[in-house]
Amino acid sequence: MICIIPARKNSKGLKNKNIKKLNGIPLIEHSVNTAKKSKKITEIYISTDNKKILRYFEKDRYVNIPFLRPKKLSSDNTKSIDVYLHMVNYLNKKKKFKDFCVLLPTCPIRNPKLIDKAINIFHRNKPDYLISVVKTKPLEFQFKINKKNYLCKIKNIKSSVDNRQKLNQIYSPNGSLYIFNVDALKKDKSFMTNKTYCFEMNKYFSQDIDDKIDFSIIKKLI
Repeated sequence: MICIIPARKNSKGLKNKNIKKLNGIPLIEHSVNTAKKSKKITEIYISTDNKKILRYFEKDRYVNIPFLRPKKLSSDNTKSIDVYLHMVNYLNKKKKFKDFCVLLPTCPIRNPKLIDKAINIFHRNKPDYLISVVKTKPLEFQFKINKKNYLCKIKNIKSSVDNRQKLNQIYSPNGSLYIFNVDALKKDKSFMTNKTYCFEMNKYFSQDIDDKIDFSIIKKLI
């Protein structure tokens, strides 16, 4: 399976996040190393607008960076799906493939065996999409805060102070792994559908870096 790793240059929460060194190597290299160790991932492509990433991997025969991502696909408002399809459309000119996976560089703690297990499930069950997920706090615990700093209930969500165990368990994407069927993604432009398989991971494998605190926590965990 083809693997795409998106890594743009700018980052609001943590400057130069994707190339910031974590345990001696750039953050993005942790995801690259996972892809290399996977028995199911056959090709690795990085979509980036960062020349430093391009130079860093230029001698790595397992990593392909066929172009620098255009500016219109490198802004804060760029949708990730547009980035994936940009790479897919480029590759489709040279080869045809039915599906691909995405590893976000902000999730450096992964188990290659889990990645391969998820890919096997995708091939066996044939959903349109597979996303890795982690348990999160129930919706009944969620609320907004109004301009006067008072709790404001979310419409159609019944708030509750019951113990978490008594409420409905919900999940959220953890960013570790996405698998897409190419035709479905081009049609839906979303992976939030009723044909999306959810592959649960524990909290340890669900660490995602947004800011300095996340980075420090993950550094200690690793």
